[in-house]
Amino acid sequence: MRFNYSKIPYLLVLLVGFSFSGFSQKLFTLDTHNVDNNRLKMEIEPGLFFNSGRSINGLYTVTPDRNFAVGLYLMATDIPEKIHKNMFNNALSGTNVRVTQEYALLLRYRIRAFKKYESNPYVGLISGWEELRLTQDSLGTMYMSTFLMTPHVGFELYLYKRMLYLNTQFRSVFYLGAKKSDAARPEELKSYLLLPSISLGLRL
Repeated sequence: MRFNYSKIPYLLVLLVGFSFSGFSQKLFTLDTHNVDNNRLKMEIEPGLFFNSGRSINGLYTVTPDRNFAVGLYLMATDIPEKIHKNMFNNALSGTNVRVTQEYALLLRYRIRAFKKYESNPYVGLISGWEELRLTQDSLGTMYMSTFLMTPHVGFELYLYKRMLYLNTQFRSVFYLGAKKSDAARPEELKSYLLLPSISLGLRL
């Protein structure tokens, strides 16, 4: 069953609303006066909208010092040709590439380099599964599935009341065990890709 990624913005609204409910206060210990006590973060990548994409990232802090968090990352997007040229060997010009679905576990550890400030660098790891759709006029459509490991470094820059923040990130993506729906197709997924990213986050 495919996840409908066009519903991600509505899911985000529901999750934010749920986080303010009485039940979620027991789960997430929501504190609007001292947001340092809040453990839930929600992030989206606005830039994906320009490529018919959507993403949502939910993180929950699990340690008392609020530095280590685990989460779930969901994403779908078209991939611009200037990027997918670095992703594939033997991809013909004019090939349309789309990540149709990605499900991943996210780990993140904040490094308290600036102890007096909430804005700090972090290291993280995204690990999961991704499906790619390649469409080329002369060859038709092919699906490719792969596991991926994405170590990354980033910086959370808080913009408003230590709740709203900008997350700049530099990722190294390693693709593992790619499988094609059409073995005769010439395209081959490379094993490595460098990928910058910018997200907008909200701590609840």
